[in-house]
Amino acid sequence: MDHESNLTLDDARAILGLGRGGTLEQIQSSFRERILRHHPDKGGSAREAIRIYWARQALVNDWNARQAGQGSQDPLVSFVLDLVMRLIRFIDEQSWSGFWKVLTTILVGVGGALAVHALHDRSGSSGQ
Repeated sequence: MDHESNLTLDDARAILGLGRGGTLEQIQSSFRERILRHHPDKGGSAREAIRIYWARQALVNDWNARQAGQGSQDPLVSFVLDLVMRLIRFIDEQSWSGFWKVLTTILVGVGGALAVHALHDRSGSSGQ
């Protein structure tokens, strides 16, 4: 299934099979179920596993922001999510061997996860 390069909250909900207003526990449960099914070590696709990860990340960020009364997620986090999804799409369109596609997709996903984590640390520690 092809997705737009921008991962909207509706996209993230569709990837995880959730409706609006899900709890954090429902997000995590759906993530665990899907990541186990689509993980590359279990014969799944690295691209799909990373999309599942980013869907969970987007929904957890939104849930945390709603709990804090802030509304939507940090614009820099949105930018990183958008960039990672664009890079994954670009990698998927290349004629590289499967090994290089998987390796590059994993590196992009891990780099994106580290960037999001750093942004959360930055925003969490700015008021201290």
